Amino acid sequence: MHDYTVLAVTRSGSEHAVCLADATGGFHVARATAGVPPVGAKLLGSEPKLGFGLLLGAPIDEVFRVIFEQVHCSHDEAHRSLFGGLHP
Repeated sequence: MHDYTVLAVTRSGSEHAVCLADATGGFHVARATAGVPPVGAKLLGSEPKLGFGLLLGAPIDEVFRVIFEQVHCSHDEAHRSLFGGLHP
């Protein structure tokens, strides 16, 4: 199992994109397909690889289905993917 923290969530229409940081300092972008984890949530789950994955909320036992669209990217790449180059 891999440890993740949700850094950001964006919405476009009915779809949600999630930026995740893993325990080794990697950043990943996934599309939420069933349930949307809140910002700051601690998750356990699938290895970060392109395609489908499952993330389990810790300590809540909620399962989030995602599709990893970017893995092992930089913080800036993840941010651009979610916000289109806009800086907070």
